[in-house]
Amino acid sequence: MIAHILRLAVGEWYKLRRRWIPWILLGIFIFVTQAILLIDYTSLGAGDPSAFGLPSNITQATTDPTFLILLMMILAASVIGAEYGLGTLRVTLARGVGRWQLLSAKLIMLMAVALAGIIVIGVLVGIATLLMGIIAPAEGVRLIVADTGAWIDTVLGAGKAVYAVAPYIALAAFLAVVTQSTAQGIALSLGYYILEQILPSILAATSDWDWMWDVLDVALLRFNIAEWTSAGPTADTFRAFFVILAYTALLVAISMWVFLRRDVPGAKGE
Repeated sequence: MIAHILRLAVGEWYKLRRRWIPWILLGIFIFVTQAILLIDYTSLGAGDPSAFGLPSNITQATTDPTFLILLMMILAASVIGAEYGLGTLRVTLARGVGRWQLLSAKLIMLMAVALAGIIVIGVLVGIATLLMGIIAPAEGVRLIVADTGAWIDTVLGAGKAVYAVAPYIALAAFLAVVTQSTAQGIALSLGYYILEQILPSILAATSDWDWMWDVLDVALLRFNIAEWTSAGPTADTFRAFFVILAYTALLVAISMWVFLRRDVPGAKGE
């Protein structure tokens, strides 16, 4: 069964790579990370040579999941919502592919895409850093390559960033399944993300923040992501791991329940 789902996931990747949206999103990701690297490069001075080096530049580009979360929510909603819009979901299911196996394969493929995106960004930032190191922007600035321990921390940090994306992929998939729409799935996903960023400020201005802070600190995904991706393991880091896991498992379970029980319409033309 696992081998079957993995084969379906590979098939989903072959379908996805023929679409424009993953490459557009990857291009945006590359542009943003390279632009940040270039800005840092041009602002270097002789007094702070340690700001330019490896793997610190890679760490900066790959361990903060914020931008990856936004891009993967768009991609996840598009991957699932497009099946409803084009009417291909009904055709796929008519061929005997199990519903939960198909949705599982899509989610696995999306997580693999997030990991691949992080790897691509890390490699490109590393190459750009080496090329920039050939021409120093100011006297006394040189390329600094850290020891093995720093590289291991960078790899672990990138892995944590990929894990942090999982609940947002699950959320976008859930909303696309519920709405049977790419546009609504993307809009609601991004709307939730924005609300999550501003909700603490709103509540702080309108209510007793002392007790509510403790609740949101544990329950709100945003704070758990920040804790999970922070440097150094703590008791709160392990709590954040399980909160992220709980969000992901719950959203996937509800998505599966809806997907298994709802009739699949024909092409909606979206």
